[in-house]
Amino acid sequence: MLWVVVIVFLSSLTTTCGFLPAITAEQRTFINLSLDFLGEYQLPQTQFNNTVVGGLSGLAYDRERDRFLAVSDDRSRLAPARFYTLKLTFNPTDTGNIGIENVEVEDVTFLKDKNGETFVRGTLDPEGIAWSGKDSVFISSEGATNQGIAPFIRQFDIATGQQLQNLKIPQRYLPNDTDLETVSNGIQDNLGFEALTLEPIGLAAASGQESFRLFSATEYSLHQDQPEAETEQAAGIRWLHYLIGDVTAPMLVSEHLYLLDQDPPNTIAQGLTELLAVDTAGHFLSLERTYGLFGFSAKLYQVVTGGATDTT
Repeated sequence: MLWVVVIVFLSSLTTTCGFLPAITAEQRTFINLSLDFLGEYQLPQTQFNNTVVGGLSGLAYDRERDRFLAVSDDRSRLAPARFYTLKLTFNPTDTGNIGIENVEVEDVTFLKDKNGETFVRGTLDPEGIAWSGKDSVFISSEGATNQGIAPFIRQFDIATGQQLQNLKIPQRYLPNDTDLETVSNGIQDNLGFEALTLEPIGLAAASGQESFRLFSATEYSLHQDQPEAETEQAAGIRWLHYLIGDVTAPMLVSEHLYLLDQDPPNTIAQGLTELLAVDTAGHFLSLERTYGLFGFSAKLYQVVTGGATDTT
C-alpha cells in the first residue's frame, strides 16, 4: 500500500510540474517586492525637554505602541545621548493622498551605561536603532577612533534607557591605533556600525522562536579591507549576524561580505547606511548613500543572504 501511495504521488508531481512556467535562478532567490514613494515630512527645528531635536540617524517602529523611535547621533554634546519617541499622523486614506500629515515628539529617553550614568560627551556616536519587541531597543555606535573609543552594539531598556547587555564585537573591528594616519586595523573613523536591523519580531514569534536574529554592517570597509587605490574593485563591507536569546548570551552566528555598488562619477564619499530585514528567510533591503560634487543620492537594493559564504 505504501508503494502505491508513493507512486501515485510521484506521478502527480511529475505531471503537474510539466505545466509550471520556467523560472530563472534569480526569480527563485529574490522575492517579488516593490516600493512606492508616498511623500516626505520635514521636521521643523525644535526643542523638547531641554534637548535639541536633530541629527536623527536611525528609525525603528514599535508596533505595540504604534510609535516610531528615532536615535540622535549627537555625541552627548548638545545633550546626553538619547532617542526620541515620535507619533506619526497620516493623511486619511479616503482623500486618495497617503502621506505623513504630522510628526509629534512625545518623549525623549537618555541612554545610560552599565553603571546607570548618561554617556560622557564624545564617548559614543549613536547611529542605528532596532526595536526588540521585549521592552528594549538595540543601538549601534560607530565609536571614536581618535579617542580610542570602540564601536558597540548594545541593548537598552526602552523606558529608562538603562544598558541591558553588550554584544561582543570581534577584535578585527576594533581600531589598533588612535592616530588616524597610522591606524591599519578595524573600523574607519565615522564609518562604523550605522546599519542595524532585527528579523521581523512578529514573524519570529509566530514561528515559535524564543530567540531572534540581529544584523549589522559597517558603513564602509575596515582599514585592512580597503580596496587598492586606482582600481575598480568594489568596497567590501563586513556584515554581522547575531543570535539573541533569553537565556544564553548573544552569539555571533556568521559574517558575510557585502559589496558596495561602484562609485558614480565625481563621488566624494559612499557607504551602506541602513538595513531592513524583510522576513525570516534572509531577505533584506539595503540603502546605499553617495555624496559627490552634485550633492547626495541614494539607492535601495534587495539583498539575499541564504547562500552567502561565512567569512569569519
